[in-house]
Amino acid sequence: MPKRKLGSNDSAEDLPQKRKSYAKNDINSSSSSQESFSICDNAAKDEAEVGIIEQVMVKNFMCHTLQDIKFGPQVNFVTGRNGSGKSAILTAIVIGLGGKANITNRGNAIKSFIKIGKHSAEVMIKLRNHGKDAYRPEAYGKSIIIERKIAKESSSYKIKSCSGVLISTKREELCHILEHFNIQVENPIVILNQETSRNFLHSKSPQDKYKFFLKATQLEQMKRDYSCANESKEIALEILKQKKQTLPTLEKEVSEWEHKYKALTSLKNLQSRMEKLKDELIWALVSEQEKGIEPIMKELRLEEARTPKFHQKIKESEEKLHSKQECRSTIERELKTLGIHVESIEPQYREARVLKDKKKKLTKAASHEVKKIQNDVETMERDKQSILARITEIQNSAQQDFEAENKARTMKILQLEEQIKEICARKQSTQHELEQFKCAVGKLKKDSAQVKAENDELHHRRNELCRHLQTLESSRSNHLRRFGAFMPQLVQKINQTDVFHKKPIGPLGVHFSLKDQCWALAVESCLRSLMHAFCVHDHHDEKELEKILKSVCFTGRVPVIITCPFQNKVYDVARYKPHTNQYPTVLEVLNIENPVVTNCLIDQRGIETVLLFHSSTESRNVMADHPPQGAREAFNQDGDQIFCHPFRYYSNNQDQVRILVQSVEQDIRQCRQELSSLDDKLSKNQETSRKINQQLQIQIQEEHKTQTQIMRLQEQSSKTQMELRELCDTEEPVPVDVKTLEEEVSILDSSLAKQHEHLAMKQGQYDKAKTELMECEKRFQKLDTDMSIISEQTDNIKYQLALAENAIQIAQNHKQHYDSKLKEHEKKISDLRTKCEEDNAELERQVDIAEKLCPRVKTKRSSQNLQSEIKQIGKQIIAEEKIRGNHEEVTKKYSEMKESYLSIRQEVSQLASFLKALQRVMANRERQYVIFRRMIAARTKVIFAVMLGTRRYSGKMIFDHRKESLEINILPSAVSKETCKDLRSLSGGERSFATVCFILSLWEAMESPFRCLDEFDVFMDMVNRRISMDMLMNVAQTQKARQFIFLTPQNISHINVDPSMVRIFQMQAPERGQSVLTFQSSEQSNGKLTCDDDNDDHYHDNDDETDEQTNQHLGGRLS
Repeated sequence: MPKRKLGSNDSAEDLPQKRKSYAKNDINSSSSSQESFSICDNAAKDEAEVGIIEQVMVKNFMCHTLQDIKFGPQVNFVTGRNGSGKSAILTAIVIGLGGKANITNRGNAIKSFIKIGKHSAEVMIKLRNHGKDAYRPEAYGKSIIIERKIAKESSSYKIKSCSGVLISTKREELCHILEHFNIQVENPIVILNQETSRNFLHSKSPQDKYKFFLKATQLEQMKRDYSCANESKEIALEILKQKKQTLPTLEKEVSEWEHKYKALTSLKNLQSRMEKLKDELIWALVSEQEKGIEPIMKELRLEEARTPKFHQKIKESEEKLHSKQECRSTIERELKTLGIHVESIEPQYREARVLKDKKKKLTKAASHEVKKIQNDVETMERDKQSILARITEIQNSAQQDFEAENKARTMKILQLEEQIKEICARKQSTQHELEQFKCAVGKLKKDSAQVKAENDELHHRRNELCRHLQTLESSRSNHLRRFGAFMPQLVQKINQTDVFHKKPIGPLGVHFSLKDQCWALAVESCLRSLMHAFCVHDHHDEKELEKILKSVCFTGRVPVIITCPFQNKVYDVARYKPHTNQYPTVLEVLNIENPVVTNCLIDQRGIETVLLFHSSTESRNVMADHPPQGAREAFNQDGDQIFCHPFRYYSNNQDQVRILVQSVEQDIRQCRQELSSLDDKLSKNQETSRKINQQLQIQIQEEHKTQTQIMRLQEQSSKTQMELRELCDTEEPVPVDVKTLEEEVSILDSSLAKQHEHLAMKQGQYDKAKTELMECEKRFQKLDTDMSIISEQTDNIKYQLALAENAIQIAQNHKQHYDSKLKEHEKKISDLRTKCEEDNAELERQVDIAEKLCPRVKTKRSSQNLQSEIKQIGKQIIAEEKIRGNHEEVTKKYSEMKESYLSIRQEVSQLASFLKALQRVMANRERQYVIFRRMIAARTKVIFAVMLGTRRYSGKMIFDHRKESLEINILPSAVSKETCKDLRSLSGGERSFATVCFILSLWEAMESPFRCLDEFDVFMDMVNRRISMDMLMNVAQTQKARQFIFLTPQNISHINVDPSMVRIFQMQAPERGQSVLTFQSSEQSNGKLTCDDDNDDHYHDNDDETDEQTNQHLGGRLS
């Protein structure tokens, strides 16, 4: 609980006088009759503006799951049966306003207030904050919401504005609010809980009652404040004593330093001479700075004179770029012309191919028809011969026994049927074998093709290795052969020629090496043709080198020529490097001694921006998801190329280092080992191919044999079926009559004649189709040859176009190079100009400073000479100061000691005066405290007696301030002649009435904005309860600026009060099995609830409420 403080305008003497006058007025007013008695002398005022409780809401607190109560500004009754949770609301007010658990008499720990089965509890209290006495109204508004959350481990505060905005979570802010509103949470009279209201007069000793009186009237707090003030006074007296003891010592030290200060005047001449030399030194430095600007100005003029040359270079590069672009346009036009030609020929080519295929199909069909007719003719000839033989046989066997013939024919038919079944079974088995042979042949053909492809790949690889081995072996004697067989001759011819302005540098791959051999394949994949390229100084050297290349390079790849002015300084590319230290760039892994080569690779390939990665996975992840700033391209150790924005990945088709080999001998050995391994693989593959082909031939032969066997079975089956048909068609023998067979022979002769005519016609059609097919094939062959020639021409032009594109790229690089050089040149001019301006500005500033320090001094001496003389004079001054002390230090020390002495002397004087006044004030306050305590006690006794008189009781309060005790004696009947009784002898109702009288007498000495009483009338009879209620309501009517909260389990319907100032809340005990308390106003009728507050619209008139619907906000006014 914060201490109560004095106002800034109240002196220590004023407060007791004010309370004394206040008490005297109240005592005088008590002389009137009981009917006209008024508890306080204040005039009726409007309701309170600050500090009263507007709303209390609890969640999972004690017996409440969720309860919300909105209090009125004056009188509030909370009624309900025992156990309905009334006292829990009062406890929530104490806990919510920062009170401790032990002052509630409900528990020793704050966590004990959490409802059983819940993990935390919450208490929300809304305080009014209106009017001129509001606390920080600009932040909180018209209300202050205080929320306290209680957990099993700790509790926390949230202090919000009226709109719910969080202002603070600190307890200190809550203490400031309570102190500002004078809310005394721990004052037992402000919030009188159930236990205290029932038993404190009965169970407390006189000493406890006296302490209760002091605490309720804040006299105890005042006494503690006086004790603290006296302790502070004693500490100040001790400090004053110590400072008085140090004053003589300080005075002596000040006198000594004053003597030293007066003895230092002889050093002033030397110091004056030094000051003049320092002035001269200042202007000497200015003069030297003026001379230092001239070289920079000269360099600026030279650089400005070089500007036209840069513009000329850019113009030349633009003209060359334009020329190359014109060349590209010409090639593109040629390519377009060829494209048009192809478009004109291609329809004829497609038409010829379609017609050729069509004629081939027709020829094939005609051939099939001719063969079919020939087969029919052969069949008809065989049938004719068979019938003729039958006629002869019939004529020869006419005389045989017909019955024996018929029996023999029947037996023959049965044999033929068995033969047909056997042939069909053999044919089906043979057909299955044929299918197996076909599958085996197909598989062997596929294996053979696969082995052949592997052999081709191995042969290609072996040829490459042979060429590479040949290059390596030739590079033993001359490493230039790694760049091509012609390269040594080319370099020798370049060295022997003197036509160059500057000798070309190349091939570029000779002029650098790797710091780490693991990057060899990646660097070769990155630089590629640039490793064979040559760098020339200007276009004249480029033309001369082209002549030499034409005379030397007849076959193979021609090296690229790069025009780049030779410089002895490497470009500054630090600002273009990717922002990463984890992955190196190509530039960082190369050892390049020649700056021209470095600059060329930077211009042509941008090696300062190309990153290198160890693994493919790492390169994909980094470049795809989070590429470092400034990185545009990357390679991994396998030579794979990766781009970002957008992400692309190209695999490397070169798996061996060609040029950047670390050891030629080691590479030769490795290459030979690979060749030997390849030869072994080729031998094995050839053997495998031989075996596969051998098996393939065997399977093909078996397939042919099986097909022949099937054809034989087919012929045998046909022959047997024909014989079977003939036997089945044989009729009973009649007298020899071969007329029918002869007619069949005639029919066959007629059919044969027709078939021969048809065969002649089809043969003619076949010969015609074959002739047309040959003509179509000749036409298609001619068009195919033309298309091949055009394709070769197109490929050649495309190659020329690629060369032109490369030339344009080189020209663009040259232009970009010169543009960059011009920008660097302009930047250098700008930097020099800025430097000149800054130096001139600095010179002007130095001149201004020097002029402010002293007038200009003409001097021919150098600054070094002047500094030497200043040092000599300084040494003389130091020697003098060693004897007499440093002038500045002595002056400073003397001033500091003197100022300190005077300051301490003044502080001692002021502190002594203050302590005398404080001692006088404290003595006066202690006297006034005794008077004030006596008057408060007298006022309390009078009011207590008057309150007892309302029930015709008599009694007295006996204060013994020396023993710090308070005894209360009461005689229940004023007409009785008995002596006053001790409180212990009173009945419960009498003691409760005495408690109310005692509380009302103490309320007059208390300034809290609200008062709370819990079950003050629990032991009263109806008469005492009615009188007590009238007394409380009378106090409430005369103190409208105070809020009263009364908790009682009794029925208060008999009270006649003003509905505008009284609000009654009735709490119902939970029914059996109900876990949440319901809350309703006294105006409940017929299952309906009424409330004057417009905001409380969360009501239920349904009896079947669930646990989720226990959140009722009930309130009302007594109508």
